[in-house]
Amino acid sequence: MCCCCTKNDTELTPSVGVAMLEQNQTIKKSRSSRRDIKQQWQRNPAFDFKPSAPVRNMREQVWDLLRTGKELSVQDVALTLPFTIKQIEYLINGWVATGYVQKNKGIWKKSIPTFVLIKDIGQEPPRVNRHGEYVPQQLNEAAWRAMRIQKTFNARQINAVIGRADQLGAIVTYLRLLMIAGYLQPVSVNANEFTTYRLVEDTGAKPPQILRGKKVFDQNLGIIVYDPKPQNQKETDRD
Repeated sequence: MCCCCTKNDTELTPSVGVAMLEQNQTIKKSRSSRRDIKQQWQRNPAFDFKPSAPVRNMREQVWDLLRTGKELSVQDVALTLPFTIKQIEYLINGWVATGYVQKNKGIWKKSIPTFVLIKDIGQEPPRVNRHGEYVPQQLNEAAWRAMRIQKTFNARQINAVIGRADQLGAIVTYLRLLMIAGYLQPVSVNANEFTTYRLVEDTGAKPPQILRGKKVFDQNLGIIVYDPKPQNQKETDRD
């Protein structure tokens, strides 16, 4: 359903984790009485967190480094940023294939190739795979963008806006997890109808991601805002 993020898997303080766990369990127990969900919703204190600097993901950080204008090898990038050679090569090779980055070979046979940005399109890096093929927008990105525009909505309305007729069930699940995490507040909950939500925590343009174990990671804040397991409970399940 949603793209996953393993980098920046930041743990929340115990107080936030426990608070959201209690809310989640209460809502789960009340599925037979959906009208109570609206009253049980509570604000997640994790949204009070303010990052000291703009949060940039791996793709963005590598792009930012190339935007400095320096001619860099993959090894140079790996020494500067906390990512593997393989991850960096994947990104740079894609940008070379699409003409954003130029690959310069050394004079000698065993010289390490270097790379330089020749087509700067701004802060948002091109989203391509290693072959230079553009990566389509993911479901959570399209749904989050629609939520920020609509403000009040249900799953069917979001589905109509983004045109993913075969993924209505995935949208329902995504909205429910965002509600449990505190992004959405239920405003109308009726049996046999789609729950209507209001977006109350708009943290930025990047969509919340669902991680292994149904954790919710906020790409704009750089933290996990919801973890269904107690802080002292060992992670054992796999998605």
